[in-house]
Amino acid sequence: MIKKLLKLLWRGLVFITRDVFIGFLVAVSATVIMFRLNPDMNKVIALLIPVGIIAGIFKGMIKFILLNITSAIPSKGYRFDYPKFKLLLFWLLALLGSLLFAYGTDLTMWFSGPLDLLRNNVIIGSSGKQFWVLITVLISVLGIAAHFYEPPYNEDEILPPEHRR
Repeated sequence: MIKKLLKLLWRGLVFITRDVFIGFLVAVSATVIMFRLNPDMNKVIALLIPVGIIAGIFKGMIKFILLNITSAIPSKGYRFDYPKFKLLLFWLLALLGSLLFAYGTDLTMWFSGPLDLLRNNVIIGSSGKQFWVLITVLISVLGIAAHFYEPPYNEDEILPPEHRR
C-alpha cells in the first residue's frame, strides 16, 4: 500500500515539475517582454516570475488529480507519442525570442537581466540574488529531467510490437 502511494506521489511530482518549468519559462518570457515595453515598471514586473512558478504548481497538481480521478492518464502507446518535447521546444523558443527582443544578443543580460529584476523588486527583492539563482537552476534541472523521465503508470506496460510491411 505504501509502495503504491509512493509511486503515485512520484508520478505526481514529475507532472508538477514539468508544469512548474513551463510556467517558469512563460513567466520569464512575459517579464522580459513587459520590461522591454515599459521599463518604468521594473520594481514590480518581476512578480510575474514567482506567479508563473506558483501557477505551474497549481496547474500540475490539478492536471494530475483530474487525470487520476478520470482514469485518463495516458497509457499504452499514446503516452509515448505525447508531444512533450515539441511543447518544451516551443516554450524554449518563446523564451529565446523574448530574450532577443528585450536584450538583443547580449548573452550576459539574458541571465543577469531577469535576476536583476527579481533583486530590484519591491516585494521579493529582499530574498537576494543567490536565492533566485538557486531556484532558477533547481527548476531548470528538475524541469528538463522531468521531460526526459516518464514514470510508468502501469509496471507491466509495454509497447505493442511494430507492424512491418
